[in-house]
Amino acid sequence: MVSKCFQLVLFTAIGLAQAQEVAAQSEKVAIIESAFDSRLQLADWDHDHVQNLLRISDTVTRRTEIEAAALANNLDALTLSGLARYFGVWGAEDKAKGWSQIEAAASKGHLRAMAIVGLSKWQGDLVAENKAEAQVWIQKAADAGSGLAQGNLGLMILDKNIEPRPGDYAVKLLEQAAAKGIVWASKALGEVYAAGQLAPKNDAKARNYFQQAARLGDIDGLATVGAMAWFGEREPLDSKFLGFAKLELAARNGQIDAMRIVSDSYIGVFPHLNLVDVPAAIKMLEAAKELTDSKDKTVNQLLSKAKSVFAQQQANKGGFGSFGVGYRPASGAAQKRELSSKEIVDSIQINFPVWPQGIPQPRLPAIKGDRSQVDEYGVSEREWREFPTSEFMIFAMLPSTLQKISTGYAKRDPKALTLISMAAHDWESKLDLESAYPQCFKSKDKPEYCNYLSTKLADYLTATGIGFSSSNRASVRSGDRYTAAIADYLIGKPSMRAQMEAQVKYGAYNDYQRSRLLAYADLGYLPAVQYLEQKSGACARMPEDAAFLARHGRNQRNLVEAALALGDSETAFQYGRQLRDALCVGRDPEGAQKLFRTAADLGNLKAKYELMNMYAGYGASNMSRKYREALRLAKDLELELGEPIHPPLMEQIRIGAAEETSKRAGIGDVTDDPTKPLNAATIRAVVLRELRVTMNRFSGISFMSLFGNPPYENWNYDDGSFLFETQNPNDMFGIYYRTDFYVSGASCSAISGVSLSYDCSYKMSASLDWRIGKSTLANIPPGPSKPQKHRFEFVDGQWRSASLRAEVMSNLPTNGIGATGAGNNNGLCKSLYAGVVAVGGKSTDKSLEPSTWGC
Repeated sequence: MVSKCFQLVLFTAIGLAQAQEVAAQSEKVAIIESAFDSRLQLADWDHDHVQNLLRISDTVTRRTEIEAAALANNLDALTLSGLARYFGVWGAEDKAKGWSQIEAAASKGHLRAMAIVGLSKWQGDLVAENKAEAQVWIQKAADAGSGLAQGNLGLMILDKNIEPRPGDYAVKLLEQAAAKGIVWASKALGEVYAAGQLAPKNDAKARNYFQQAARLGDIDGLATVGAMAWFGEREPLDSKFLGFAKLELAARNGQIDAMRIVSDSYIGVFPHLNLVDVPAAIKMLEAAKELTDSKDKTVNQLLSKAKSVFAQQQANKGGFGSFGVGYRPASGAAQKRELSSKEIVDSIQINFPVWPQGIPQPRLPAIKGDRSQVDEYGVSEREWREFPTSEFMIFAMLPSTLQKISTGYAKRDPKALTLISMAAHDWESKLDLESAYPQCFKSKDKPEYCNYLSTKLADYLTATGIGFSSSNRASVRSGDRYTAAIADYLIGKPSMRAQMEAQVKYGAYNDYQRSRLLAYADLGYLPAVQYLEQKSGACARMPEDAAFLARHGRNQRNLVEAALALGDSETAFQYGRQLRDALCVGRDPEGAQKLFRTAADLGNLKAKYELMNMYAGYGASNMSRKYREALRLAKDLELELGEPIHPPLMEQIRIGAAEETSKRAGIGDVTDDPTKPLNAATIRAVVLRELRVTMNRFSGISFMSLFGNPPYENWNYDDGSFLFETQNPNDMFGIYYRTDFYVSGASCSAISGVSLSYDCSYKMSASLDWRIGKSTLANIPPGPSKPQKHRFEFVDGQWRSASLRAEVMSNLPTNGIGATGAGNNNGLCKSLYAGVVAVGGKSTDKSLEPSTWGC
């Protein structure tokens, strides 16, 4: 762009008309530069392969746009143009021009261009080697935040290729790179802490980094973290089994060291741990022999040993072999010969039936994760781990994907076989179509094709030869056997998803099998997380599962959170229903609301519908009304479902939303926006937050569970109320306890020299209604507003007030402290009274003065 100083010279040199023309051209260039979108995320720029950068930014089809933006000095465009020219993406290679553009972008501070220049000069691959210049460029890129440069610079220091820096500089560089998702940096850190090189030896950190590398797809990291636990001298048995499960996963996917260790164990090195599975050892060693071209002596020796042991077993059993390959429990009874996994796989016949008439093709989800890693089946690396099985079923039945599966199957491609294995399920009980056909979620006036949709599509997939409905479940190629056979056939090949599907299909019948599923869950495989979550709740009624998970620090709630982290809205929705309806868990409407909100934000239509009803007053009892939010959700649902919400309900929501808007006019909405001064609604929400801290510290409510009537609480920050209630407040021992707070005249001023802090003056009052059964114990009206002044600070993403909390605490009588866990409710009662008194509330009944507090 032309600078203002340069424009001033033009005015004096060539006249006003020409200067205006140049200024206009400068403005046009600025528009081109600012409007250009490289279609690359920061992570793409930071550490993707160069060819992927060119592919996912569509450099061929966008050449004119890229060249125009490069001329306008857009650094993304300049770098892309240089790469495209250098590698001949636009026709004949122009290495000189391409390299000059890359260098120009680097000299102006483009993150990836600096890393390319530095690493190219270090390696001498794109240009002549120049180690001294390379180090300068790599250092610049690392200082600017390039994970690629940080990781490489750390390794250079670690390998003593450049002069070492004092302290743990190299380790910090690798940590920065690992935090950006660079897998080899995580693996290098594991090796650093395991060996005590450049940092004190720390096995716990080493395992964490190896596990992080494994979760990012590094099979060596998975084998290493497994071996550290399996061979650890002081490891508890649970930890050893989990370590062995990770070794198994690495072995099944072709990591040679793991294949040796696991096969040796299968042959009988640890018979007391019940790991013996000689047929599985033979299969694994034969795969290892093929991978090493028969040149690994240890593999050959182990294979000979395994065959000898198997021959002896055959003789002892009268000619019958082992039943399973590790996915199913072994059977002591003689079994008829089953088809081998190869015979079952070779028997697959893929047909191409006509797509069912009248049914549109399903709506596929947006690509999840790194767009550069989408494979020929349209699936990204993250999706192979994180998609629910039902979504893969939908992928598999698309005619376009089916053709690719057929081509892949002919080559025995592991991904094609994995998609086939996921289609081999009982469709009538497994298929979830709501995400693919949202129009069929409607309560009425559904399209005709929605009727018996699952059955129609199940029949279609069965006709392709890769799907199975319940009608052919008992056949040799039924879903259960089919899935296991494909997983067995793929031993030694990269097929983690297929192996996991087989394990989930057969489930967990002992701690050894549970360890396998937990290992998959630790790697971010969603179906394994879902399986364990279903086994962890009280409804599962399997104490062995719950005990195993507890020993490994897992419970239902953190498994729900793990599923959410993988983008699974359905698990969060179902657990939210449990909390709302007290199904096998304590009632928690607030927790349910949060989970429904999260699931709705992830696009779950059922969650949106439930949340709309809850906000409109049709959910669990005493949930706070949020009509404006209900109205927004209703409009979203009408748009997605293509039909109007039930008119009487919609009318009620509109009326409530209008009243809510009018009510908010004086105090505003609760907001935790640090860039804006606090309003009256936010101040009131902070009062509730600080009161909640007090109540959580000093309330004792355990006695109510003795009556089988566990209470729940609802903190409504939007309307300034707190409700504490047993499930049936009209019972003789039922409790209804509600406090409402009112704020007016709020005025806040920023504190000089202190960021995100305000001193606020306002008036406040509160009311309280407390009943046991049908008897009213306290009824405190709002009374006159009491002037307040407190300091508010933005802490951990929300506004808080330490001084307000201190005032609430100062009003808490001495005999109310320390009641937590006691067999009475005094702590709760006194904590709430303290909050009401702190803002000016006062009972008209003398018997309820602070000396007794009505408790």
